[in-house]
Amino acid sequence: ELNLTEKPEPILAKPIGGKLTDAEKRWNEQEKHEIDKFFQNNQRQLSKYQTGPQLREWERSDAEEDFKLQQQKQQELHAIEQQQASYATAMFIPTANPADHQALAEQAAELNKKRRLIEIKYKKINNENRIKRNERKRELQH
Repeated sequence: ELNLTEKPEPILAKPIGGKLTDAEKRWNEQEKHEIDKFFQNNQRQLSKYQTGPQLREWERSDAEEDFKLQQQKQQELHAIEQQQASYATAMFIPTANPADHQALAEQAAELNKKRRLIEIKYKKINNENRIKRNERKRELQH
């Protein structure tokens, strides 16, 4: 209704006696500058309404991707936790050979290492996604 999406026409001084005076020239330059500034401000204000649906859809797809990544991470960690639980149970069963306990302890340590690597892997993926998303969000908003 307010025509904020269109650039308004400046009200320029027109020569009366054939030429513009210096004051009229300054007026025209100032008027053009003010109109440009006004239009840029309006565009900034309107951008959130013009790009809003696109931005919401993009954020929703990112949330779905994050959910899938979280599920993958949980699946990998759950598999390791299951193995750790079986090793922990086996550690409490008495055996005649202490080397068996040592081997189980080494396997449990290896599983802990795998667990840390999984945590690092997904943290790295999340950080990369965050950086890419921030850049993309800036692009969408401007």
